[in-house]
Amino acid sequence: MGINWIPITGKWAISPDSVVYKGPIDPASPYGIVLSNQAFRDGHASVDMTFSSWNADSAARLLLGYDAKTEEYISVGLGGYGRAFVIDRFLSSHGWRAEKHVGDWTTLVADNKYHLDVLITGQSIVLNVDGIRVIDHQLGQPLNGAQVGLFMFGSNEVSFEGFRAIPGLPSGFVIMEFSGPYDPLYREVLLVVAEQEGVSLGRADEIEGPGVVLQDIVKGVAESTVVVAEITPPNRNVFYELGYAHALHKPVILLAKRGEALPFDVAGYRCIFYDDSISGKSGVEKEFRRHLKAILGKSILEERVNNH
Repeated sequence: MGINWIPITGKWAISPDSVVYKGPIDPASPYGIVLSNQAFRDGHASVDMTFSSWNADSAARLLLGYDAKTEEYISVGLGGYGRAFVIDRFLSSHGWRAEKHVGDWTTLVADNKYHLDVLITGQSIVLNVDGIRVIDHQLGQPLNGAQVGLFMFGSNEVSFEGFRAIPGLPSGFVIMEFSGPYDPLYREVLLVVAEQEGVSLGRADEIEGPGVVLQDIVKGVAESTVVVAEITPPNRNVFYELGYAHALHKPVILLAKRGEALPFDVAGYRCIFYDDSISGKSGVEKEFRRHLKAILGKSILEERVNNH
């Protein structure tokens, strides 16, 4: 499927080869947004951009995670706040807020073509400019939506070419005891269902190479689209990792053996209670699949329909 564009605000000239920002509609609101029919939450987005002039307030960025209901999004790219490279989040209740910015805007050169490449893995976001990593940042919360586009601030004309958005597989990270009673649940149920639903699932004991286990877990939680937690035994490590996932506003699927009383702090959350038996296997499969679809189904559908 080809790329279609719809301007939301600002003046845009759209052709099969390029998208050109011509300036704001209202000088009092000097910004522009154009949305594409491409969508993803995890993966690579890239574009080449060229501007004829630049100042401290100018910005030209990829727009990611646009939510049509709230009109919220993040933008990643060049300029803004007097800086060269910026990750910015727009919230309908607060306006624009910088999440990360580096470099001085005066280092940017007019009439030079810059290649921007953004990699998103869960809440980990990396910005490469001309093949050089300039920002490696962890978002404070997941993307609200899955729509992708372009963002401009200022009145300078900017040309965008070669736009691409390549979605990656949604990923899940499992936190649980690695002991025998829970390993079959992971390998025979969770992994199987996740694979069938197009979700890459993993846990800390599968990470190879040297390193600190806690750091691997923190990285796994941050870079996941969804977290799955088995909380039957009162394991301090599991609950520490679960608390970290909640702090990141990560979607979490809780599992526990039927008949177990949950700790007060998580008792109010929905939980899949399962029977540890052959007959109980189909029940937990069904419920786990239903929860995965509820969390990821819409975004997976959007990506597969819009990008293929």
